[in-house]
Amino acid sequence: MLTTQTTIGLLTLAALTATSAQAQILVYDENSINSYALNAAEFVRPGEVVRAVASDFGALLASQEWELVVMDFPSNEPASGQQVIVDYVNDGGRVILSTWFSIYEGTPALYGAFGAAGGTSISLGTNFVDTTGTAAADAVFDGVPMPWFDWQMAWGSDGVAFDILPGTEGLATVSDATGPVKILANDGRTIATFLMDVWDGSTEAERVWENMMNLVLSGAPSCRADMDMDGSLTIFDFLAFQNAFDAGDPIADFDGDGSLTLFDFLAFQNEFDLGCE
Repeated sequence: MLTTQTTIGLLTLAALTATSAQAQILVYDENSINSYALNAAEFVRPGEVVRAVASDFGALLASQEWELVVMDFPSNEPASGQQVIVDYVNDGGRVILSTWFSIYEGTPALYGAFGAAGGTSISLGTNFVDTTGTAAADAVFDGVPMPWFDWQMAWGSDGVAFDILPGTEGLATVSDATGPVKILANDGRTIATFLMDVWDGSTEAERVWENMMNLVLSGAPSCRADMDMDGSLTIFDFLAFQNAFDAGDPIADFDGDGSLTLFDFLAFQNEFDLGCE
């Protein structure tokens, strides 16, 4: 499983000039607690990830063409402002944005760039998030059975349900919201999502980030059988699956029936035998 230790040695602005051919994903990670997005990006493109903070995001964004830009910031936006994000999306860039959208209710340009007309603030309480059941939603939550967590543990405050524009697809909802809380837009180039920084469970959070990145990059979900998320299928994935099963972790529910049984072992073995592309 990836940890925050994987962030050590990530490229800096000074090193970018010498290694620009390798840099593929720019991650804005200004004030996150767990760096789930940063860790997942390093798994998706090992050694090809650049971390940005508020002071250098604008310069890094303009420094080269990026395969993907990931924005993971609970509240503090880049010093260059929101408009650079809006312009980047409108110019055809691929972006995943996770933030506290409530603070941007008065800025329609940001919502519009990600396929929404606005947002409605919601009190989350003990609601559960669930997928919308589309192919894209299933890809995003591949390996993370739903419903599976107390929303309050994922955010700890309140959230926004999006009022989506035509052509925007909802990927996830909560029970008392009239609109989706995770959306796919711009012909699959962008995802705007609820804040996941204080998600209680790093394996699941990083897996969802990884799946979102793969979806935006190529439309392909991650490989569920790679339980330890090291990029290959080994005996350690069997051990990781067994540990998750023994702990009652819903990530081991490979047949998706809501319970952990012998059939989950069989489903895991089948996916392991199929391998990962």
